[in-house]
Amino acid sequence: MGKPSGRPEYSIAAVSKLTGVSCHALRVWERRYRFPTPQRSASGHRRYSADQVGVLCQLATLVGMGRPIGELIDEHRTGRLPLQPVGPAADAGEKAPAELIVDRLLAGDIAEADAMIDRLAEQMSPIELVQRMIEPALVDVG
Repeated sequence: MGKPSGRPEYSIAAVSKLTGVSCHALRVWERRYRFPTPQRSASGHRRYSADQVGVLCQLATLVGMGRPIGELIDEHRTGRLPLQPVGPAADAGEKAPAELIVDRLLAGDIAEADAMIDRLAEQMSPIELVQRMIEPALVDVG
């Protein structure tokens, strides 16, 4: 993946929850394959863009199907495996759903946050909703 688009908004813990890839594995991939290349906060913490999270979700799925990560990254870099950002990462100009939910909660708009979760629940299984939206929101809130 080349230059990430979108602002870096996800911590490594949030990316781990969204993708199912452990923080340790993400660090190993970065060190061993130079992929992904997160930006760094002023304090040196990794920050991933929504586009990177979308691509990592797809890679995690392929790894879960038994494909070796080194081969997948090589195929992606050479264009033989065109991965496109999907889901919350698809539009760099928009906030991810988990971030929008947090914004509504912090603004005290419980009804809208609840409505957003209901809309997402129509598109995802309960487990996926918790793993991809609610847990990352909780991690980002701290």
